[in-house]
Amino acid sequence: MKKIHGLIVGLGIVLAASATFASPAPVDPSVIINKTGPGDLVTFSSNSVTDPLVIDLVNGLAPLQTFEYTGSGTLTVLYVALDNALPEEVFTCQSNILTGCEGAFNAGQNNVGLIFGPGSLTSDEYFTAEVSAPEPRSWMLLLCSMLGLLFVGRFCWEPNRGY
Repeated sequence: MKKIHGLIVGLGIVLAASATFASPAPVDPSVIINKTGPGDLVTFSSNSVTDPLVIDLVNGLAPLQTFEYTGSGTLTVLYVALDNALPEEVFTCQSNILTGCEGAFNAGQNNVGLIFGPGSLTSDEYFTAEVSAPEPRSWMLLLCSMLGLLFVGRFCWEPNRGY
């Protein structure tokens, strides 16, 4: 009976592992641009390949920053340069203003240039930008597996149980 119970718990752990890795996850890190209200902000009035919005990275990440577009026209595409990017780092894009990344551009040495769009960003509009890396799901999987093994060890193989 102990072996069957252990096999069932082990099968549950394996199925939990496959379910964890079956769902798609963004590649670390993610560049997230969302609409927000005013705050401690950086203003910019023009945006192009030669004059992109610059986000400074520290160890491949950037904290939440608030920006205000003060230009005269409507931006349908937002050029973002990630300054001091780590070598060969890959970024994904998320936004509730612009539909996502259309592509990339050469932003110079140690920089990554991303093109967000299409969308609409009008004058005096605020948005936040951050570069974050979600915690890998493998740590959560390891923790759940270890807790499962502790439970099995305590519950199934305790000498005073009648199994």
